[in-house]
Amino acid sequence: MRRFFIWLVILVWLVPSYGMAKGLTVITENNPPYTFEKDGRVSGITTDILLEVMREAGLQLSCKDIQLWPWARGYETIQNESNVLLYATSWSAERESMFQWVGPIMEARHSVLALKDTDITIEEPKTDLTKYRIGTVRKAVAERSLETQGVKLGRVHRLNDVELGLDMMLEGRLDGVVFNDFAMRSILAEKGVYADKVKTVYIVMKTQHFFALSKDTDPALVKQLQDALDRLKVNGTVDSIIKQYIH
Repeated sequence: MRRFFIWLVILVWLVPSYGMAKGLTVITENNPPYTFEKDGRVSGITTDILLEVMREAGLQLSCKDIQLWPWARGYETIQNESNVLLYATSWSAERESMFQWVGPIMEARHSVLALKDTDITIEEPKTDLTKYRIGTVRKAVAERSLETQGVKLGRVHRLNDVELGLDMMLEGRLDGVVFNDFAMRSILAEKGVYADKVKTVYIVMKTQHFFALSKDTDPALVKQLQDALDRLKVNGTVDSIIKQYIH
């Protein structure tokens, strides 16, 4: 019997961890169709892809394990705490050394979106954007991009949530909102405001969505997740998930 227990302990030690993704805190934001809450659970394109990546990597993760927070809170957390995974995080040269990265997942375009009948023209953001009431999401990559283009953040309306900004735009309290173009159009469509009612005024930047992990995350885990994502790209799983949301 004693020998049995010794072998049992050895087996437990040898078998890879199937706990909650090896102790990761997983955080996302409300950013349809990439991430959103439906029927009390986190869903969306990048959520579904992440769940498949974890499954492919032999790690356990369920929707109930994912924290749905304002972007700024999640962004601060991943910089100050260990073993955090934040998604979908847009890559930028400035962010490259701040995190470890798994991806790319899919392309993202960030723009200034406005209602079609709004009289707004932006050619040079540093001078033109501050003529209007523009909403940004705090610490989002597009907000930072505008800042590097010379836009003073004190001249824009900094918000915790893109949906709040879009509601303000529909109410006439903002002239435009800066965020992921496709996400904004998706949110507006849910509100009955379709493509023929809005316009892209200015493209702030184009980038790629990734899963970002805390800088001190075990590189072996990062590679495990990257290898799993790569396999899911090759076998068509990633494309199949994206097509479920984008027709």
